Amino acid sequence: MTLSYLDCAPVAWETDPVDQSDQLSAFETLKDRPVLHGSGVSLVAAPEVTLLRYPHSTPPGVEGRKPGFAVSPLVAGRPARVLSFQLLGGFSIAVGSRPIDDSAWSLRKAKSLMKLLALAPQHRLHREQVMDILWPAQWSEAATNNLHKALYAARRILEPDLVPNSVSSYLQLLPEYVTLTLPAGSRIDVELFQTAALAARTRQDPHLYEEALSLYAGDLLPEDRNEDWVVEPREELKALRVALLLDLADLHELWGGIGAAIETLRQLVASEPTHEDAHFRLMRLLLQAGHRQLALRQYQQLAGDLKRELGAEPDRRAQSLYMQLLRDDFGEAGPTVIATSGPAAPSAPPARSMITRYDRSSLIGRDAERKELHTRLDMLCLGRGGLVFMHGEAGSGKTRLATDLATEARMREVVVLWGSIQQQLSPLEYAPIAAALEGFVRGAAATGPFARWADMAAKLVTLRLAGVGSDNGDQAAGKPAALDRRQLFTTAMDFFKNLSARVPVLVVLDDLHVAATLTLRLLRYLVSATQDNPLLFVCAYQPQEGGSERLLDRLVRDLEQANLATRLDLSLLSVQATALLTTTLLGGVCEQALLDRVYNLSRGNPHYTKEAVQALRGRNQIRKINGLWRLQRDTAELTNTWLLRCRQPR
Repeated sequence: MTLSYLDCAPVAWETDPVDQSDQLSAFETLKDRPVLHGSGVSLVAAPEVTLLRYPHSTPPGVEGRKPGFAVSPLVAGRPARVLSFQLLGGFSIAVGSRPIDDSAWSLRKAKSLMKLLALAPQHRLHREQVMDILWPAQWSEAATNNLHKALYAARRILEPDLVPNSVSSYLQLLPEYVTLTLPAGSRIDVELFQTAALAARTRQDPHLYEEALSLYAGDLLPEDRNEDWVVEPREELKALRVALLLDLADLHELWGGIGAAIETLRQLVASEPTHEDAHFRLMRLLLQAGHRQLALRQYQQLAGDLKRELGAEPDRRAQSLYMQLLRDDFGEAGPTVIATSGPAAPSAPPARSMITRYDRSSLIGRDAERKELHTRLDMLCLGRGGLVFMHGEAGSGKTRLATDLATEARMREVVVLWGSIQQQLSPLEYAPIAAALEGFVRGAAATGPFARWADMAAKLVTLRLAGVGSDNGDQAAGKPAALDRRQLFTTAMDFFKNLSARVPVLVVLDDLHVAATLTLRLLRYLVSATQDNPLLFVCAYQPQEGGSERLLDRLVRDLEQANLATRLDLSLLSVQATALLTTTLLGGVCEQALLDRVYNLSRGNPHYTKEAVQALRGRNQIRKINGLWRLQRDTAELTNTWLLRCRQPR
């Protein structure tokens, strides 16, 4: 039984044998009281409840209560009907299966009161707050009278058969609060949408995203768009819908559904025509799908919407992509995001394109790390650089995350330098930084306005190849090592400072765990000397035993303590994330035995998960039967031969 205070004269009741246990648990002092009688006491009877009206003071046995208020059952013997609220796209209420016609709300403030309480936390508001919102220009006494009228009108609409002086099942006016009581099973569409959105973003399931978005029937209370109290919750809900659409587009793209991602973004820009990020993503995907003309039109639509609505122009990255589209300089083979400089790809020039060709399934399970890196990229574009270390075992996705970051950076007109070391080669001094500089010198980005910095980079490469700054080179030439090292370090600092003064710069250094000692010293020097520049270093390394690893760990710790660096630890994927990756790689639903087998082989390593799936498929040990991927025979022999082959040092 639900109990509440009444906003009328004190009320007590005769103990009803049917509901005696409920009443006693709520108000034991009335256990053996007879029916109140005598002067000034009147009996109010109804089929569901028997109430006593006691007009002057607290009833006997109810000591401690304020005069004018006592406890009363809402409805005895009959549960209240559920309420269903629609607030998105328009307002309506249904009581049980009975929809309330809009014409029933003859008192507009009664309708507004219901909206306020439906949106309020825990569906209650301080009575002063309600009066300030609904009757801001009235004195307290007049506003209080109007509040009572609005409550009375709302109660009669919700409960037409409510007996006079009895308690509403839904609306109560307490000494300080106005409350809305919702029976079990009631629903408010705003709360359903928020709950579904939380579930989708927690589980990263496209189907859950679509279910959540289907609950958004329109903006909050469009008929009240000019009311101040609606503006904030309406904008919050719109922002949540936008976030869901962007997330869903990312998931579709991540799993190879470019067409679905395009349709999702079109849905977003249709409702948010000035959302530049959505337009830009849509342009990029249209180009990736081979629709150059549609991408051009999308930019023109964005430019028109911004000029009409805000009197503004598209941002730099959209303009840059548009200019590339006009020049049509992507080539017949299609664009790629970046070519790794250094020993891995000595002749490949850095690409000018903004579209990636790598397999984005490797990013499954790396949402938090990807978000952190893209946050650092946002900061870089605002003028703040720094250093991020990515630490994880071979195959954990460090290079894929860095490539994804470089893709987005190029979209934002950030200059990207990339250098790596092959583990099977000897760790040459300054190797990854020199490889990044060599790629910059060779690349198309080093032409035109960047020619000056290309000359500086070429000088640095020449110094490094001549052995300047190297302990071995200096000793062989009979030169003082410290002096020439200072020359190299200073020249490198000047290069990065001057380049980042013109444009934000991202430097990716891969395989840092095999870098020579002097490489780590140069990195420390550059990070310390350029900390006020828009220059972001992202360095990936693996756990490694031996002296080099201990030296690198010490560098990471020292720079973290000096607030010059942060570290991202890439742990192995969970069982659920590995199952999602397996399902994505196979392009269909998998039986649990297959998912368990792949996880046992890979132990959550993304690269080994791919290898395991390919090995099982290549040996015809899995087969798709009636739309379900199944194991065909025992795969225990894979455990030894396959693991020995794929877990060799990389």
